[in-house]
Amino acid sequence: MINPVSAKSYDIVQLVNQYVSAIAHIFNSAIQFLSRQIFRPEPGFRFYRNSFYQEFQSLMQSKIIDTSTVFSDELKLAAIKFIEKADKSNYEIFTKVLRQDLIKEPENKDLQDLCCTIYKQNLFPSYQRLLENEFKIKNLDQVKSFSKEKFLSFLDSHYNFLANGWFYNNHLGPKYYDPRLEGDLPSHLYYLNFNDQKVEVIRTPNATFDDHFLGKTVSTVVPEFQSLLKSGQTHLYINLMVSSWGSEKRRTEALANLAEKFPNFIFCSLDKDTSFYSQSKSFADVSDAQLFKKSFINRMIENENFIFPKNIDVKSQFSPILEQIHQEFFSGKTSLSVQERKVFIELCYSKIIEILCVSSQAKTLNISCKSTVDRGASQLAMLHAFHNRDNKELIDKKLLSILAFGPALGNQNRAMLPERFSSMIASLKHLI
Repeated sequence: MINPVSAKSYDIVQLVNQYVSAIAHIFNSAIQFLSRQIFRPEPGFRFYRNSFYQEFQSLMQSKIIDTSTVFSDELKLAAIKFIEKADKSNYEIFTKVLRQDLIKEPENKDLQDLCCTIYKQNLFPSYQRLLENEFKIKNLDQVKSFSKEKFLSFLDSHYNFLANGWFYNNHLGPKYYDPRLEGDLPSHLYYLNFNDQKVEVIRTPNATFDDHFLGKTVSTVVPEFQSLLKSGQTHLYINLMVSSWGSEKRRTEALANLAEKFPNFIFCSLDKDTSFYSQSKSFADVSDAQLFKKSFINRMIENENFIFPKNIDVKSQFSPILEQIHQEFFSGKTSLSVQERKVFIELCYSKIIEILCVSSQAKTLNISCKSTVDRGASQLAMLHAFHNRDNKELIDKKLLSILAFGPALGNQNRAMLPERFSSMIASLKHLI
């Protein structure tokens, strides 16, 4: 037994140790932060694509180009070649000039066609080179032959390398948010096939940018995305940003209002940021499956973080979905754990997106959060696996790997946020 005097001495020693540890932690954090700012590579694609930068510079210098007009033949050729190579720094310049012309000539068919080209470029080769370079993988195509267990282990081990190493959260954002001017390019991902309907799935950061108006920060839909809609094809936009508060609310409102201007624009917002989604706080102990499903439907009807097209009757159209997910993946269990309920929500979201694709007869689809490197990227991966779950040979593990690592690493020099990665992995265990 420790006597009172020695106990007091022990407490003092503990206090000193804690103080010294805290000072050491602060010092180490400061050194790491300064090192990252001094020695870190340039963010995103610019660092990994110096060869493309040189190639584009040579192309530009070999022609006399009038940069005041985007659609001179020479610049159009250079732009298309450049977009295929996806070089970051020149994309910023190209985007600025393109927007100037869109403001001058919003109905120009050539402009609209080029915007469609931008949103449908395939950036997989660039992402693959990025991952192979960073992970020292000789050929990412090899993951296609991995077993379920080996593939999930592959994702987990490389995620730990990123999340615990140099790249975790190693990103400084701009004062006014516009990911396209940081080099975050839209990209074609894959197709969803529904009998005679084929839906092209696109990865893009949210289609707004921040601007200043009367001393306030406002969010505006980017002109190039509006030009995409002028093609007349039905586009389904799945928004994963917060609808009810903060800066993401104004971005969500700007996108939702776009439906008034374009009848071919279908907007839906799904909750990815509340205690219901994480099954925490008051929802943590609701393990009864029937109560959970009832709560789920009520949230989709009443909560402002869910927005559905006006022609959707949530209760009648989505209640059968919840029953299907309950039986197919959880064998109709009467009690569901927190983890099972979280996976249940993710799987339901994928089915809801499929239903909206069919009901709207969409030709193109994007699923975007703010930057589509965490919430959006993981949902895009889960949707692909969910859609092909009945024929697992069609599940592209290379695609899943690229979505798990490419957007976050390529555009923000970091790993996907832990909670988003965990949700993706937990759902993929039920699908692949």
